Amino acid sequence: MTILSTPRGAFNVAGQGRRDAPTLMFSNSLGTTLDMWAGQVQALDEHHSILRYDTRGHGGSVVTRGACRIADLADDALAIMDALELPHIDFCGLSMGGMIGLTLAMRAPSRIRRLIVANSAPHIAPAQMWNDRIAAVRQNGMSAIGDSVAQRWFTADFIHREPETIEAVKRMIVETPLEGYVSCCEAVRDFDVRDNMGSIALPVLVIAGDADPATPAHLTRQIAHAIKGSRFELLPAAHLSNIECASGFNRALADFLK
Repeated sequence: MTILSTPRGAFNVAGQGRRDAPTLMFSNSLGTTLDMWAGQVQALDEHHSILRYDTRGHGGSVVTRGACRIADLADDALAIMDALELPHIDFCGLSMGGMIGLTLAMRAPSRIRRLIVANSAPHIAPAQMWNDRIAAVRQNGMSAIGDSVAQRWFTADFIHREPETIEAVKRMIVETPLEGYVSCCEAVRDFDVRDNMGSIALPVLVIAGDADPATPAHLTRQIAHAIKGSRFELLPAAHLSNIECASGFNRALADFLK
């Protein structure tokens, strides 16, 4: 991993795979780090140059105090691409990362070849849910939400089968800088592209989990319905489908990126 300096701050990045292959950039969910994509690196690095990064406010990247927007996080991704001299990439984002991907596809379509949006939504209401979560972490710290968030991100069966994985995800949540988490919570709370995501004209794969309570499949499917020619894949998983159903997730990506 490397700390990459950009005009927008310093970002923790990791590169693996074939340097002479097309770049596939991964963007993490709210409350995680680039480590959430470990299962994708192993499966895809033979045919891709893999670029992962910690979103602003997460992991080893710059922390912002105060509100930010998903558009700001999309500008961060572009700054990372510019610093690495990448004119265009394939982009895969999950949840908040998917929102960043949608924004990139609308704001800088020439920089994105193909887009994967997983377990995300064009808008997640109500705002009070996010405000309550912000209040909880401000009052009691990130440990106040570690258990409850992890429980929502995976099915009960997976939690029973993979306790070590669940603990690793909880650590990511609890170790997320509080101010960074709050700032990105506000960005996700205020995100709404229901009226304009239909303008996206790129090849798009949309992935949903059939047991996802955070971004239910009917919300994720709205993205596929709005973007002409997009593909839709429903996996047997909750919110972090790339972890819970890694084989199906990786197969869908490999087929889409051929």
